[in-house]
Amino acid sequence: MGATVISGRGIGFPEHITFFGLTFRGIEQVILWVLDDATSARIANRLNLELDLLKPFQGLSFCLPIDHAEGVDPDAIAAHIRARHSATTGDDS
Repeated sequence: MGATVISGRGIGFPEHITFFGLTFRGIEQVILWVLDDATSARIANRLNLELDLLKPFQGLSFCLPIDHAEGVDPDAIAAHIRARHSATTGDDS
């Protein structure tokens, strides 16, 4: 499974003031995955927990449906996910 990481800059979040009056806005990352529905919901929920995204100004995770994508083989992605699941759990289902 792969991901695309893009540098980003948020809007609407307050600036974080540090020492000596210098302002630090932080480095923000946008991570994009193409996943099936169940996996995407599980990852979004885990990101919320691990990164405290439910607290104000921590960031957000969300899922969007993809109706069409070029260069992506959904069957190959599903087979890869099943193989990884089977290898880590010993479950072939």
